[in-house]
Amino acid sequence: MKKILIALGLFMSDNSYAQNDIPTETSYVQKSEILNLEKFENSLRNNYVLKDQISKKYSIFEDMKKYKIPGISIAAIHNGKIVWIKSYGYKDSQSKEKLYTRDLMQAASISKPFAVLGGLKLASENKFDLDSDINKYLVGWKIPLNKYTKITPVTARMLMSHIGGINVHGFPGIDRSVKPLPTIIDVLNGKKPFVTTDAVEVINTPGKSFSYSGGGTSIVQLAIESIVKEDFTSWMDKNILKKLDMNSSSFHQPLLETNDPFVSSAHNKVGVPYASKYHNYPENAAAGLWTNPTDLANSILHLIGLYYGDSNNLNLNRDLVKQIFIAQKPSQFGLGFEIIKNNKVLSFGHGGSNTPS
Repeated sequence: MKKILIALGLFMSDNSYAQNDIPTETSYVQKSEILNLEKFENSLRNNYVLKDQISKKYSIFEDMKKYKIPGISIAAIHNGKIVWIKSYGYKDSQSKEKLYTRDLMQAASISKPFAVLGGLKLASENKFDLDSDINKYLVGWKIPLNKYTKITPVTARMLMSHIGGINVHGFPGIDRSVKPLPTIIDVLNGKKPFVTTDAVEVINTPGKSFSYSGGGTSIVQLAIESIVKEDFTSWMDKNILKKLDMNSSSFHQPLLETNDPFVSSAHNKVGVPYASKYHNYPENAAAGLWTNPTDLANSILHLIGLYYGDSNNLNLNRDLVKQIFIAQKPSQFGLGFEIIKNNKVLSFGHGGSNTPS
């Protein structure tokens, strides 16, 4: 049996100043894991250690102060179960509002694999052919035809694994004072002044090389909306997030006012919260997910079940499930997730990072 390692960016934080006395909340810990939790908190180390050098260990509290991190929220999984959930610090560096494990953070690009799962659900229902020209599914906007698309049309599979030859790496978000929020078609058209990114287009031969693209994921978002004839957020919340037991999470942009008490602020590089607390992302699929580590851990448990062939709440086709965990060459990504194989260990996951203002 293969071992499997999952990385979905459960360490979620913003840059800011941390105090010497950092508040914490442990919402759950198994008795057998108390010592492991304490060991984790005091055994952080650098990613790389040079040969013949001693690896110095740091506490999570030291690193929060060193890197000016106001808040961290973590859920840990061991042997197929969540074993502890704990938060550290503040959700806003100025108000000093304590961060709780229930509080929501912007998942940034961790949004992408969940959007891909939405596409795979539609493919499992024979509503979405991953290997056909995706333009035939798009309503209200089409990928502009050019010399590259004449060679090879863009498919959903290519976009899900970042080999579609699409531009626009990521998105900076939009200030919350901007109302109404631009639509996904505005984003794809690069409509100024509020959409600051370029219009989405093909800039390299589809399928030829890997190039990470939030613009490509935005095309998948429009395809899902076009197929289901429903708002992306509502459909995803109901058909993907809830099925993965991500009951506090949402793709809502702007976030619903009922969630305001649980929202963590975004901070810039010098530790000041955004004037509007955070940015909105009309690019829901690429960067719009709000979640917390408990919900992410729940999703991971479902993904482990998918990998091992257990019954799945999403009712995904088994052949498509296998392709989630197989790199779609020449990409290092499978369908939605980055894939790393090392001996008998398979790792899959996705990081997320919003651009500080």
